[in-house]
Amino acid sequence: MRKKAQATTEYLILLSFVMGIVLVLVVLFQSYSQETQDKIRMTQAEQIARKIADAAEKVYYLGEPSRVTIKAHIPGNVKAINIGNKEIFFVLNTQQGDNEIGTISKVNITGSLPTNEGIYEILVESKGDYVQITT
Repeated sequence: MRKKAQATTEYLILLSFVMGIVLVLVVLFQSYSQETQDKIRMTQAEQIARKIADAAEKVYYLGEPSRVTIKAHIPGNVKAINIGNKEIFFVLNTQQGDNEIGTISKVNITGSLPTNEGIYEILVESKGDYVQITT
């Protein structure tokens, strides 16, 4: 009877040790996964900002009433999109806090974009001395 109790105790100790290791691995994987998702979202936001800035410069130099439509995927966790004073910046909520990602354009731009995740058609239109950005 004593050997059975000892074997059961050893088995429970081993099981708890294995469960502890598995729990640590799950937490590490979750953290790494979230960090990777944040990097992907930041890269997407930077690419969209650059794409909009390039299109804005193109239509500005072609003059009024030039316009271009861009299809873009707005990533998740976007708190705000600031467009104005030659700047396009996305404010993303990440694991480390809020991050500003964006670019500076050579031309005056103004407008707004939705912050909800999804695919949008973005209209970039020359208004003479500035470029209007809308969906």
